[in-house]
Amino acid sequence: MKVFQLSSAAVIFAMTAACAAQPDAVEAVDASNEGQMEQASDELLQSMDSRLATLVRDENIPSLSVAVVRPGGNIEYLSYGAKRRGQDAPVDENTIYQIASLSKLLTGVITNSLRRDGLIDLDAPLTTYLAPVLGRDGGEGLAGLTMAKLLHHHADIPNEACSLYAKRVDGEPWFDGYSRDALISDIRKLPAPDGAPSEFSYSNCGYAIVGLVDEVVSGQPYAALLQNRVAARYGMQDTGVVLSGDQENRLATPYRKNDKQVATQASVMGMGTPASAVYASARDLAKLQVKQLEAYRNHADKAAASDLVLSEVTATGPAENVRFGTGIIEVGHPAGKIYLHDGDADGFASFYAFAPQQDVGIVLLTGSGGQWFGDAGMEMMTMLMADAPASPKE
Repeated sequence: MKVFQLSSAAVIFAMTAACAAQPDAVEAVDASNEGQMEQASDELLQSMDSRLATLVRDENIPSLSVAVVRPGGNIEYLSYGAKRRGQDAPVDENTIYQIASLSKLLTGVITNSLRRDGLIDLDAPLTTYLAPVLGRDGGEGLAGLTMAKLLHHHADIPNEACSLYAKRVDGEPWFDGYSRDALISDIRKLPAPDGAPSEFSYSNCGYAIVGLVDEVVSGQPYAALLQNRVAARYGMQDTGVVLSGDQENRLATPYRKNDKQVATQASVMGMGTPASAVYASARDLAKLQVKQLEAYRNHADKAAASDLVLSEVTATGPAENVRFGTGIIEVGHPAGKIYLHDGDADGFASFYAFAPQQDVGIVLLTGSGGQWFGDAGMEMMTMLMADAPASPKE
């Protein structure tokens, strides 16, 4: 989640402010009358639809695909706009978008899976895993760093430490990739840590290194890890690194968020993909979210282990009530914890949030992001939580 770049500052700080300023805003619905609940839910979806349609019109948004996850794993879809301006092909839940920094959540699932398979210890020195590719004297800048520090954004590695992010212009698509050799060269150039206590510092470069570690310990490229440990396991047929011809035809065209009439393109990020450049659809992400809600409820009830529980270990974030886990953000709320991640790059933007205690979640994908988008995600999530009956456990 780009808490200090682009739209995510609004998401995180609006969430924190809402928690502090409106502690009674979310109330459980009385579950004793199912008829009233069904009617309330229908009215909720109509209210969400009306609000989102208004936003799309007022903000001149080219495309928006939404998945609403309700208690019991029920999914409802809302869609607005077309895959490309001036064309008749409407977007739907199967439209594909590049999900920007939401890619980190999927990288978190991969890393958690490797950890549970015994291939990664989050507290082991990074040099333990990267020595085979860095050589004996190539890890000076990684001294004292662990996978946990990378995942929690406490490694003090700036984005610019990766040449991809140093050269890339915000809002402009990137077509030049980022090779493994280039990333390894950048890691070798990292300065030795100064010994000061690590503080929260959001880093795309850090997640590029996470992706490299995942590749080294597994012996597989990131695309294969994403397919085998995420997409295939959770039925996500349109989630991946490279699109097929059919998927290319279902890809939404991104438009600049500062000029929503100007089309841009998806980026080719190479080794930056684990941080910034996975493709997915609203349907795929909703499927994952249903499984993730189930995993969190089972974990709370039985302490059951799951690759999808990404917050077993967390560290401080940029604001009060905000903590970072393994590719996920945990936000304290009076009605129960909310877990989320989002992204905003090259026109594309994504928002993914769920509340285990209410058993609800929301996925939004658009072809033109900005401030409106994070605010819309927060508003929809608040409406969902207010409508859902809260369970006694998170």
